[in-house]
Amino acid sequence: MVAGLAVGASACEVSNPRSSKDLLAQRSPTTLNPVYSDLAFGSLASQTLDVFAPTSKRHGGVIVWLHGGGWTGGSKREISPIAQSLVQDRGWTLLSVNYRTTDQAPFPAALDDTKLAIRWAKAEGPKHGLDPKRVIVMGWSAGGQLAALAATSSGDLEPTDVPDNLLGVNSRPAAAVALSSPLDPATFATTGTWNPASNRRATSRLLGCTDDVTLESCPTHSATVAPATWADPTDAPIYIAAGDVDPIVDLQSQALVPAAEMTAKMGDNKVWLDVVDTGPLTSRAHSVDYAMNRWALEQFLKWAPRL
Repeated sequence: MVAGLAVGASACEVSNPRSSKDLLAQRSPTTLNPVYSDLAFGSLASQTLDVFAPTSKRHGGVIVWLHGGGWTGGSKREISPIAQSLVQDRGWTLLSVNYRTTDQAPFPAALDDTKLAIRWAKAEGPKHGLDPKRVIVMGWSAGGQLAALAATSSGDLEPTDVPDNLLGVNSRPAAAVALSSPLDPATFATTGTWNPASNRRATSRLLGCTDDVTLESCPTHSATVAPATWADPTDAPIYIAAGDVDPIVDLQSQALVPAAEMTAKMGDNKVWLDVVDTGPLTSRAHSVDYAMNRWALEQFLKWAPRL
């Protein structure tokens, strides 16, 4: 169902025309097997990715996939069902990225790894048959925040330790997709009904704080990691999907408000918003794969301009 933005300019809102019965009938796709494992995209041992090839005859592009985990954990082995279905049913190739979590290094380490992986997809991907003009970045939860930030901060917040083969390669994706993502870490630290202390702790670790209480004392300001801070009309388009009963990522502060702010800076057609408020409650919470508008997402990916 269509959900209106509460503030500011409106994003392109999408609705889900399917019935709850259809949504409940969906099943998770078969677990994918990589065709390449642990390919290096940077100089650090942890900077590796897995490549999953399409199993259909359709031809998509390249998905740089970023797992969730509150920036503190997670693994490239964790791939959202919606991302898997794009590989199986729509011909996309997926690169699942092992970015540094905050137990290894605070911001901007995870964003640096994201941007290096995008550069790798463009520079090295053609050697593996990938289209460097159709590279999108997509993530769930914390991974979606990194995806959106990579899209809006291209040209800014760029990594300084870049391998020779990636020098001169632009980190701008063709598009970004953020699923159930904390798009404003400052308010993420103070919202959420499931475990607010966990949200604050995750944000604190991301910003490099020495404690979880006074975020203002962190080395990195919370506004720096908000995608809306860097948004402008030249940015790649962004698709946001958020559940209306998500107990971890608050709909209003983490999707509606950031979407309105990014729309005001980027333009009405650059931000697509899918408020998932139809279907089973479990898919309207923190995992929206089975109730989001898949048709609209696929139309967005077809519409997104080539690089």
